[in-house]
Amino acid sequence: MQAALNGSFGSRPLDGTVVSIGRAPENQIIISDSQASGHHAELRPDGQGYSIVDKGSTNGTYVNDQLLTAHMPRPLAGGDHIRIGTTVMTYDAESSVAPTIYAAPSFSSAAPSTVRADEPAAGNPYQAYGTPPAYGAGVPPVAPVPPAYPPQTPAYPVAGYPQTPAAYPVRAPYPVQPGAYPPPGGAAGYAPPKKKSRAGLMIGIILAVVIIVGGGLFALVAVVFASTPEKTLTGYCTAIKANDFHTAYSFLSKRAQSKQSEQQFVKESTDITSQAGAFTDCRGGTPQESGYTATSNGSFTLARLGGVPVKFVLVNENGQWKIDRQDTQQRP
Repeated sequence: MQAALNGSFGSRPLDGTVVSIGRAPENQIIISDSQASGHHAELRPDGQGYSIVDKGSTNGTYVNDQLLTAHMPRPLAGGDHIRIGTTVMTYDAESSVAPTIYAAPSFSSAAPSTVRADEPAAGNPYQAYGTPPAYGAGVPPVAPVPPAYPPQTPAYPVAGYPQTPAAYPVRAPYPVQPGAYPPPGGAAGYAPPKKKSRAGLMIGIILAVVIIVGGGLFALVAVVFASTPEKTLTGYCTAIKANDFHTAYSFLSKRAQSKQSEQQFVKESTDITSQAGAFTDCRGGTPQESGYTATSNGSFTLARLGGVPVKFVLVNENGQWKIDRQDTQQRP
């Protein structure tokens, strides 16, 4: 067999001797590859061809991307790819062995055939198929092969369909005309259409009503409980008349609370009631809103001092109206 190993080094003919491959300079094929071992593999004559053997290399030898078992010969075929590290080589082989030729059997003509074509069928079983060809003595004639039977017509023709077998279309398990239903008991592979349930529709309607009503109630609650200047003044005055100065302090804005602590506010309010009498009334007028501020003219009434006019200034802090300032006015 004429064979060669092709790679980046060129084409190396194989002459029937062992060819060593590796990085060491004593190899027949030297590979400058960092992943190749010094004595990486060998090509060995093997009958009509060659085998490759990995000699226990560090990174292994691959044939057609399959890792070889170390020290186990692997026969090569023409066109196989050998990879060592990043180096790829191709094994080319051309067989010089002639293809095997099979000879036709020869028949002896030493004696003539004793079979006569005009004998009855009992003595010549081949007469029914015609006169057999003249074969040699002792070789029985071959009965002719009966012709292939034509395809049979399907046993279930359908009215209205063509009778040619190839023209039959692929049919559903049960042909149903529009608007028609199968006979009682149904047919295999057919299920009548399911009626749509009204439960899903009713549930959808109920959910829609709940969402609409719930949204309306939420909006109503938001309007009812929304903070307004009037509600802030009413709450503040209710706490003042009850001498609940701690609660009254909660109606002040952050700026007002930063200027006066709750303890100072309670002490000052208590001192006023001890000198001028208890608060008998507190009221605010209709607030005049302007963006995030509002003003209201109201009054405080104390038991021994009487009514004192006051101007309330309110601010909106994140949706909550608070009293930012209360200026005492001179009585007319």
